[in-house]
Amino acid sequence: MKAMISSTALDLPEHRRQVIDACLRQSILPIAMEHLPARDASALQVSLNMMDEADVFIGVYGWRYGWVPDGAASSITELEFDRAVELKRAGKMKEILVFLMHAEHDVKQRDVEADAGAQKRLKKFKKRASTGRICREFRNPDDLRGLVVEALADFRRRLAAAKAEPEVPQFHIPPFIPDLPRPYIAHPYLLLETERVVGRQHELELLTRWVREIDHGNQKPILSVIALGGMGKSALTWKWFEEVAPNEVRDFTGRMWWSFYESNAHWENFVVHALAYMAELSESEARKLAPSEREERLLRLLDTHRFLIVFDGLERILLAYSRMDAAHLCDDNLDSDTANALASTSGLPEHVRESYIEKHRLRRCADLRAGAFLRKLARVRCSKILISSRLYPAELQTQSAQLRPGCDALFLEGMTDNDALALWREFLASDEGGTADELLPLFGAIGNYPLLLRALAGEVARYRRAPGDFRRWRKDHSDFDPVSLPLNNAKTHVLSYALSGLNEPQQRVLHMLAAFRMPTPWETLRDISVGEWRSCRTDRDLDDALTNLEDRGLVSWDRAANRYDLHPIVRAVVWAALNPAARQDVHGTLHAYFNAIPTQSYETIQTLDELTPAIELFYMLTDSGHFEGAYRVFVDRIESVLLKRLSAGRRLIELLERFFPNGIKSGAAFKSQVSPFKSDLYESALVNCLALAYDITGEPAKAAVMFGRAIALDEYNKRDRDLSVHRCNLALALWPSGHLRDAYRVIRRALRDVWLQSSYKTRTYAIISSARGEYVEASAFLLKELSRCGDPRQQGTISAHLAQTYLWSGNYPDALAYSQSAWTLAHVERRERDLVRSARVCGLAALLNGDLASAADRLHEAVVRAREINFVQEELPALIGLAELNRQCKNYDASRELLEDVWSGAERGPYPLWHSDARNVLVQIERDVNDRRQAIESALHAYRLAWCDGPPFCYEHGLAIARRHLRELNVAEPSIAAHLVRSSDEVQSSDSAVS
Repeated sequence: MKAMISSTALDLPEHRRQVIDACLRQSILPIAMEHLPARDASALQVSLNMMDEADVFIGVYGWRYGWVPDGAASSITELEFDRAVELKRAGKMKEILVFLMHAEHDVKQRDVEADAGAQKRLKKFKKRASTGRICREFRNPDDLRGLVVEALADFRRRLAAAKAEPEVPQFHIPPFIPDLPRPYIAHPYLLLETERVVGRQHELELLTRWVREIDHGNQKPILSVIALGGMGKSALTWKWFEEVAPNEVRDFTGRMWWSFYESNAHWENFVVHALAYMAELSESEARKLAPSEREERLLRLLDTHRFLIVFDGLERILLAYSRMDAAHLCDDNLDSDTANALASTSGLPEHVRESYIEKHRLRRCADLRAGAFLRKLARVRCSKILISSRLYPAELQTQSAQLRPGCDALFLEGMTDNDALALWREFLASDEGGTADELLPLFGAIGNYPLLLRALAGEVARYRRAPGDFRRWRKDHSDFDPVSLPLNNAKTHVLSYALSGLNEPQQRVLHMLAAFRMPTPWETLRDISVGEWRSCRTDRDLDDALTNLEDRGLVSWDRAANRYDLHPIVRAVVWAALNPAARQDVHGTLHAYFNAIPTQSYETIQTLDELTPAIELFYMLTDSGHFEGAYRVFVDRIESVLLKRLSAGRRLIELLERFFPNGIKSGAAFKSQVSPFKSDLYESALVNCLALAYDITGEPAKAAVMFGRAIALDEYNKRDRDLSVHRCNLALALWPSGHLRDAYRVIRRALRDVWLQSSYKTRTYAIISSARGEYVEASAFLLKELSRCGDPRQQGTISAHLAQTYLWSGNYPDALAYSQSAWTLAHVERRERDLVRSARVCGLAALLNGDLASAADRLHEAVVRAREINFVQEELPALIGLAELNRQCKNYDASRELLEDVWSGAERGPYPLWHSDARNVLVQIERDVNDRRQAIESALHAYRLAWCDGPPFCYEHGLAIARRHLRELNVAEPSIAAHLVRSSDEVQSSDSAVS
């Protein structure tokens, strides 16, 4: 809705500003003359046209009658009122609100018209405007703001009461993708410490030098600005993006700002929106494309056109922060825990090098596609990508913890002393604000953190006993002593004092905002904060609380979207400081709010954003320990949408892990773990669902642990039928991760179970036997099962496994025949996983039978389909097949690039079998280009990976190829003891799962 603001302008500029803010606070768009550009039209004509657009008329009248246009009988202010009355009678205006200046309002002589005639006409006009309606009188601009907030709130409540159905709140900004070359700011940055960025001139100049690089041979497309939260990295990059870059470099095709701090700003959404913007498509057109096609088109555009992309808060897509409570994480130890500081290999002592490099796993992208895309961005030739993040992405560093080619990094530290003083003076410019000698030791104790300086200055500026007097404030807070504390403790110490001056309503509003993991809309904040027994009795009280929090720098206000947010560090500190009772109180309020939101039907949900109310309700319930209620929300409102409709495996895992806040124990140890559920049936179902999600999304090692937990629950509760299924599931999770001995032991135990039909057990046994090199036995088992199976879908699955067995054994003609049969049968029910598997074996069989064209078609289809549902276990061997296809065509660069997409997924799974296959392809590439040293290194690596548990529990196919390479390279096979490559942790988790 829109509101027309009518008043005289010369005497009421501050009043008009406050009315504009009051309208924005109530999500009503203000229409005011000061917002209009210059135009060839009379003021009266423009004013009356604006009136026709408005739903609400707000008249503010002081002691001036106002300008009378030539030929008019009344002032423009009175004419606007008359037009409002006319529109109201015609049903085109919903509300007329009138506010009059109180007799006790401070008035300057220049704000009162001296003309007696004008005063007489003003008095008559005010009387007419007041007749028949309730008018309110204001004593100052702030009072006027509060009165307008109250009046608009009442107006909106009356409108809402007249509606038949409640509105579903909008938690995310509706996308507006502008036309090129206008910049696309998907999520504006709102957390500036001041209206202007103070200091950081050296860093701003560094960014400018980086973006000006035009020598394609030496330029670095990616620059990462890395710093702990509160250091000002986002403010720095925003300042440069908004003000410096457009003036310094004018040849951008387009500029884009994307913040991962928004809850809907996940990787897939970025690719969709970026492609829509850069290719000038609609969002729906971009979303209809397959994920792989979207990424390929986007990379081509970035490679051939000069775009600038800024990723703000990239740490939110890294494993360290890829969790539902990321918004409440303090990052005090993450720098050391994740080996965030890049290091030269030569600078690392030998005894710590391996452990140091291993730590970077927490800095990998949670989404494999995001990690692969980041690596490819480092090779684009025309565009520039600026990253701000708490952690340096592992995908942008080498195995020796150095910068990847095409990448550069700036590790941001505290401000200089002069910049810190300048920032402090922005808020406390008086003599009482403190001297440099008084302030610099304090600033040094907190690392010259911009966020902490802003928060502390806001507290001192609004100190009631002596506003802005730092000396008085410190004298009255004698126990304030951050200088004596370590930096991490000093940060919390300062923020606790910055929050100490808040009254109870302000504290309660701050707590509510801290509970959210995303910016909060006004409507939501009002619904949970305003009421008889809540933190604020009226909308005006809420407005007062928010205004105070904004002035202190604790809360940011997005005026355009009317949403409120906290700096991540403020949110984490505020939430951590709440005692359990206070958290329960907040959760209870939010639970009631989200539970009342109407539920959307399964068929209507198209995106993850539409699940926000259900996911937020789920989060509140799990965070407060109400797991039974969370289970019902998950089953009734979330599970089917994520699994079947959206194929959002990673998000499914994040949700399911919330049910196990203390981690997962398996085997006999589970009996000592306190279950969050009264019924083991709930836990068993969730454990199995989580295991399947891990397995599908490429983490079989984690899946094995979860299946082990499910087996323990089955044994404990004597559910024999489930026990057989879960043993087969466990075996199928163990073998791809290289635990062939354990997989064999588990499936042999399952074969003795009488509760499960033999087909699933036999098929599982054959798959594991085939991986061990027992090709004759495996094919015999599968052929027997195929002959007695009458279900087309099961026939297709068995045929695909037969084709794989024949591929490993070297029987390529039979592999082709059965793979084609699998492909045909997969189309009967068209289940996506069956289509992916059959396309992959069809492609590999065609490749090994010399049909390169058919191989390319099927392998590409397998990769595209696998990526659509994040089916990593099939995506990796399909990529390896494409790499071998390109090698045979002598496209070595393309082949290496495909293998780059394999390494991260193969290591994370882990998938040592596919990793071995990929290394064997790399060996042949190195031999083709006559790089013997690299070929030997890769062959030894492939040998180690294929060794697994050693004969007869090794990956026979990969080991045989690695042996052949070593023999042809005249290199002796390594000793067995030197190449047991699994870590002790992996072995223990596997053994625990099996037991």
